Amino acid sequence: MEWSRASLALAVSLAAMAPSSVSFKASPAPDTAQAADASAAVAAACAAAENPVAGSRKIPDLVAMLSDDRRVENTACASERWGNWFGADPVVCLTTPAQEAARALAKVGAAAVGPLVAALGNPGSVVRRHAAIALGMSEDRPAKATAQSGLVKTLGDREWDVRRAAVWALGERGDATAIEPVSKRLADAHPRVRATAAHALGELDDVRAVDALMGALSDSDVEVRTMAAWALGEIEQPRSVPALVKALSDADHRPREKAVWALGEIGSADGVAGLTRALKDEHPRVREMAAWALGEIGSPTAIDGLIAALRDEVSGVRAKAAWALGEIADRRAAEALTASMKDPHPSVRKMAAWALAETLGH
Repeated sequence: MEWSRASLALAVSLAAMAPSSVSFKASPAPDTAQAADASAAVAAACAAAENPVAGSRKIPDLVAMLSDDRRVENTACASERWGNWFGADPVVCLTTPAQEAARALAKVGAAAVGPLVAALGNPGSVVRRHAAIALGMSEDRPAKATAQSGLVKTLGDREWDVRRAAVWALGERGDATAIEPVSKRLADAHPRVRATAAHALGELDDVRAVDALMGALSDSDVEVRTMAAWALGEIEQPRSVPALVKALSDADHRPREKAVWALGEIGSADGVAGLTRALKDEHPRVREMAAWALGEIGSPTAIDGLIAALRDEVSGVRAKAAWALGEIADRRAAEALTASMKDPHPSVRKMAAWALAETLGH
């Protein structure tokens, strides 16, 4: 299974989450014997993941490990599979037997689905959460319906972190039957569940989720609004453009930045006016992304705004504006691009020279 960087971030945060807290709470510091025992459990789970055939004979042991959230440091398996996705130093990488058991069970595939679905009903929320994560990572086509049904049922779990894991898993599995139940989680009481539901709908990439996601752009939580904008950009449905343009006025720069990106992905000329206004946003990342989006759309009506952006105080915005003008290749920008070839920043000068060549070549 190929994971996006956003999916990996969610997978790690889900696995590392304490069952009843937004932030991670470490397990009590183990004594030496306990630490050695946890390290041995992690090593055994890693070995099972490397050899799924042998791992299939260890399913009961691996399921039993799903309750073990003791943290283990400096594990090669963990540093390879969890920490390094974020450029983490392997020396400080952390994992747990539960995390690695979940990965091993996912590698085992269809034979583990029945035990994992049964574990979704375990009294312990740590077990239920890791069982859901394992099902999200699994490529168990022969048992697809069983896994899907178990995860949908788990969306009603009493613990928010278990619901969040189930939502994430349904998004990763890519089955369109999850669109409706996951869309309903956009109204979940917990904002982390709602944000993960928006992410899952982006992963599912189905136009049936557009209305619910447009509504989520008005959520009270900034992470939910940000992820909803991202998801709409993944789906690329033109009828979401007016809602995304409205999101350009969000009080927080993060939803504005993702809304700008989404408009660029959709590529509709209906977004040009809003994106041109975004070139004057107070946050430089929004301005830079707006220049990129206008270049992606390629509408000549953006020329004046992009020429003005060549004088932005931030070099990254100026460089992206020059790139966008090169993509549009309208001769009205030639004079401004010529002037930008004397910009104090080398990246701007280089991009202006390229853009001018593109412009005069048309």
